[in-house]
Amino acid sequence: AGAFSAARPVTAGLGGGLFDANPIMDLHMLSQWSGWVVLGDRIAVQQNQVGNWKKVELEATPTAFHIFDLSRGVAVGAKGYVWTTSDGGQTWDVVTPGDGTDIDFTTLQCFENGRCFAAGQVSEEIEQEQGSQTRYKNWEVWTSTNHGRNWTKGYGETPTAEFGQAVGP
Repeated sequence: AGAFSAARPVTAGLGGGLFDANPIMDLHMLSQWSGWVVLGDRIAVQQNQVGNWKKVELEATPTAFHIFDLSRGVAVGAKGYVWTTSDGGQTWDVVTPGDGTDIDFTTLQCFENGRCFAAGQVSEEIEQEQGSQTRYKNWEVWTSTNHGRNWTKGYGETPTAEFGQAVGP
């Protein structure tokens, strides 16, 4: 009694290989039957049927998302990509933040009133004799007040140290 048994991994048996070799970046469930998961270069949607996931391919790699309700959501990702959905994640529209950015968004925080904050950094690989090194050129925080449909750069920081180690992830 009270013994703990190891559960199968989240990826086992779901989606007919949908999750194979794709790291799960983010997961949000509205109920035990409905939710979304970010993995690889796609978002998968489960609606009202456990284990029945529909995948939606995207132009870049999403890293985080937020569900506002059964219809609306927002996702952020690499290369400055932001996506919104108004049909429960069946389709995603690309939104260009503000004047555009090549930031790799790494985090997203949204509130039910539609206010969102997304943050990340811009980096580049610099080739040197010893090999390549990542240089963090700057990091930025972007904000939206309308469920991710429009974005404004709220804050940015440029590193002062060589190769930007002072401003990192």
